[in-house]
Amino acid sequence: MNQSSKLRTWIEIVSAAGVMLGLGLVAWELLQNTDQAVLNTRAVEVAAYQHGDMAYYKFEQGVLDLERLESLMSPLRDRLTLPGMHEEWAARRPSFAPGSQVYIDGLFDSIGG
Repeated sequence: MNQSSKLRTWIEIVSAAGVMLGLGLVAWELLQNTDQAVLNTRAVEVAAYQHGDMAYYKFEQGVLDLERLESLMSPLRDRLTLPGMHEEWAARRPSFAPGSQVYIDGLFDSIGG
């Protein structure tokens, strides 16, 4: 095996290692992005519940009428149809005011959840 052939072999080995390292980094980045997407989704769900709780409080205080409350609750109502949301609500329900609990329970009932 001559010098040129040995050099070419080492270049191929280093290139293959570089490709493997690059693929590993891409896989790691995809995993990070997936984890971030899960966290973002969870944050949106929490914000939707908090938004709903605040909207209901304003309704109870007479700041919002029923029509405006229903309009504000529309995004939350849509999210309640997603898989796992009934379990999510069951876990979060105790931290909400009683009136909000009853109202969101009613939303679940209205969508068949």
